[in-house]
Amino acid sequence: MKNKFLFTVILTSICLLIFIIKTFAQEDYTKKSFKVNKGGTLKVEISAGDIQVKTGNDNEVKLSYEDDEEYNGVTIYQDGNNITIKSDNYIDFEFTVPSEYNLSLNTSGGDIEVSNNIKGKVDINTSGGDIELKDVIGELKATTAGGDVRCGNIKGDVKLSSSGGDVVVGSVEGECKVTTGGGNVIVKNVTKSLTVSTGGGNVDCGNIGSDIKVVTGGGNISVDNISGSITVTTGGGNISGTGVSKGGTVVTGAGNVSLNNLSGYVTVTSGAGNVVTEFVSIGNKESEIISGYGNITIYIPESAKVTIEAKVKYAEGNVWSVDKKEISEIIKSEFKPSSEDVNQKKGEYKAVYNVNGGGTKIYLQTSIGFIEIKRLKR
Repeated sequence: MKNKFLFTVILTSICLLIFIIKTFAQEDYTKKSFKVNKGGTLKVEISAGDIQVKTGNDNEVKLSYEDDEEYNGVTIYQDGNNITIKSDNYIDFEFTVPSEYNLSLNTSGGDIEVSNNIKGKVDINTSGGDIELKDVIGELKATTAGGDVRCGNIKGDVKLSSSGGDVVVGSVEGECKVTTGGGNVIVKNVTKSLTVSTGGGNVDCGNIGSDIKVVTGGGNISVDNISGSITVTTGGGNISGTGVSKGGTVVTGAGNVSLNNLSGYVTVTSGAGNVVTEFVSIGNKESEIISGYGNITIYIPESAKVTIEAKVKYAEGNVWSVDKKEISEIIKSEFKPSSEDVNQKKGEYKAVYNVNGGGTKIYLQTSIGFIEIKRLKR
């Protein structure tokens, strides 16, 4: 009997404690709602804290945040369909807005998440957190000083920036500009132009509807299905590309280069890597492929009218003691040369190939490497 009474007292105490905790929690958590129409703007400016936004079917903005005696700096304004929130304290906010609504979200030190699809102009800025969004129908601008940026499909122009995190983007119907101080960049599709800059990360992107420009301090670059021209540069990584429609410029300080299904011209420079280029058509503009220390392999359509000048150049003053036949093995071609020149004193071997009577010029040069010229057979 005594044990039963003790058990009853303990159970009653626990229930009372839970009730008290819930009561205080409800008192310390502020919730508000504001009637608005679609197309308004939620503007948030807080000194620190996370921001989470969800979308709903109602024409109202709902917000909730923790509120106690220390958090007395929250101000809320409504101007028609627009809601403005400001705070000088560290507070986490949760919002629910109409599915068609503009967002201007700013925090000095927290994560920002838009956890549902939204239609409207979205402008996001955090000084030290991650940014994550679902699909956006509208213009998007997102900046973080030290976190990752990840977003779904965007129907509108996009500007994304991080001082040191990764940036991952789905499909973009518009122009896309991405900048990160040292992270990796992945972009799935872009209907218009794409510009990417990273201090040292890898870049992977494809299905670009216009021109593409990519710069990385030392990472690898992979691009596919480029409808416009290509301009890519890396300080020391590999570069690969497939389906480059209008040619362009490719530079790497010390990596390999591989370009397939290339149309038009190309200028390739590698400080110390192998280069493979596969031309499916040759334009009227001159191409140049140079490797400081590596092999060059080039594929040419059998019907193309091109003049190929290939040169292998060793160090100045290096006198070769081998005969011409052995020297000629460093340039192999499935086309017959029109002329050959061996300069043993300079350590150079040059061959010219006038394919199908000659035409657009392609210049090839490497040092301490081999050159192969092959027919593209399809």
